[in-house]
Amino acid sequence: MTESKFGKLADLGNEATVEQFFVARLLKDLGYKDGQIKPKATIDELKISKGRKSEKWRPDYAVTVGAKVRWICEAKGVEEDLDDWVGQSQSYCLALNSTQSDNPVEFFMLTNGVTTRVYRWDDATPWPRPRSETSSTETRRTRRSAPFLRRGRSRPRRRPLPSPRASTSSVGARYPT
Repeated sequence: MTESKFGKLADLGNEATVEQFFVARLLKDLGYKDGQIKPKATIDELKISKGRKSEKWRPDYAVTVGAKVRWICEAKGVEEDLDDWVGQSQSYCLALNSTQSDNPVEFFMLTNGVTTRVYRWDDATPWPRPRSETSSTETRRTRRSAPFLRRGRSRPRRRPLPSPRASTSSVGARYPT
């Protein structure tokens, strides 16, 4: 059986098992305290756009720092394609940011327990982006940014891209094939 520090791949199947056996453990491993992790039942349902229609939706988890949601996490079943859910999470981040003056939500994470991706709320490309797509200035900023994703700190004053170093720890975790 294939196993990672977050459990056995055989234990993952539908969205609920990915939430319970992978995401909950991942958030704890990233250093967040119980009070910083808001499960789906405690998150506000917001109206998001889905093509030409709109619907009410809320993510599986929201992570707060300093009483504000800083990023959201959405789990999917092991067989689901994460690309199909980027727009939904982006729409929620946009809706949540539109209720605040300072756009507190910077990131969202999508995972199916096998693949985990982190996105900026306004970019459909997961990071770290390939070097060919980033400028040297952006790469320098990327190296020193977003330690708050891992340690629950307040975000930096500037809004640089997250560090690839942070994503290769637990966030970039994959089961060996």
